[in-house]
Amino acid sequence: MPANHSPRGKTRRNAWRPDALAAFALLAVLAGGLAAFAFTQPVTVAATAGRPYSQSGTLSYTAPVDPASVYGTSQAVTGEPLYTSSVGTVTFSYAYKFKAASPRSMGGTEQLVATIDNGEGLVRTIDLQPVSSFKGDRFSTTATVPLSSFAAIANAFSQAGGTQGNGSYTVAISPTVAVHGQVGAALVDTTFATSVNLTLNANGLFPPTASSASGSTPGVAATPHPFSVTSSGSVTVPVQRPNVLFWHLAVSTVRTLAAAVFLACLVFCLLVGLSLLRDSKDKDEDIRIAARYASLLVEVTSLPSSVEMVTVSLSTIADLVEVGRRLETPILHESGATDTYAVIDNGVLYTYRTGPVRHRVRTESVVATQNGRVDQTV
Repeated sequence: MPANHSPRGKTRRNAWRPDALAAFALLAVLAGGLAAFAFTQPVTVAATAGRPYSQSGTLSYTAPVDPASVYGTSQAVTGEPLYTSSVGTVTFSYAYKFKAASPRSMGGTEQLVATIDNGEGLVRTIDLQPVSSFKGDRFSTTATVPLSSFAAIANAFSQAGGTQGNGSYTVAISPTVAVHGQVGAALVDTTFATSVNLTLNANGLFPPTASSASGSTPGVAATPHPFSVTSSGSVTVPVQRPNVLFWHLAVSTVRTLAAAVFLACLVFCLLVGLSLLRDSKDKDEDIRIAARYASLLVEVTSLPSSVEMVTVSLSTIADLVEVGRRLETPILHESGATDTYAVIDNGVLYTYRTGPVRHRVRTESVVATQNGRVDQTV
């Protein structure tokens, strides 16, 4: 019979099943343990996150002038020099904006002040407007001041320093904002104090260049336009983040993967187990013999037969295996309509036949002696 149709061949093709069953059973235990552990862990954990915000402010000024003056229009505007010969009053305007993803209940106070510095330690401050309250995340305000008020202080500095009105002074226009409110669930309590430095001399008040704008709030940077300033900040808010376990996998992911592997292993073990159970209950005794005693079997085309050969038929395969072990000889297997298993010893053929009908030439009982010789009793 060809090898691929023999019980032994069938067994070899299916020999992987017990090992696979054990491997997947172990994997199922590990996956189940991991899933059980993952289900004891919280899906999220408390953490903090930054919520960014920004503050911006733009200072501008206008001054009414004679259209016949050097300005050629009725108003001097931001960026133009303010000559004392043509300008009587100047109006400073300031626009502020607080920007965040979700600002709430915003408000605070604001004020415009002017600080005149002679560069030698003398400083005078003029309140261009009183401290005022605002609500919301933005506001705009204006303050009008005579240009002569700056000139009067400059003259006082000049007389004190003996410069005879030829000195140069710094006039810092400083909007100061204190803001309160919420960004998300976090409270905001911050300030935005910036200044724009103008130059004052006997001829008038002159605007700054981009590099001369300054700010006193940390993180504030002047834009290329010296009259616009923006700062950024952030607040810390409590959040819930995914809980991470092994290999940077979230708990929810570990739960899903472990449970899926566990169930897949159980299904595989069930299928393989049922297959093995069917084989164990198979009525084909040849398959069971091949599965259990594969290492002892030697396939042969036919068994020896002669009139001198004494044939001893045994009642079970276990008896034949015991004879083979005692004689230290393999078991010969002849396939056919009725499979025959045999052990040969000095002219005696010990056989076992499978199938519904067993033809026994003679019935023998076999007794193995202590010295390994097999005695026969008819």
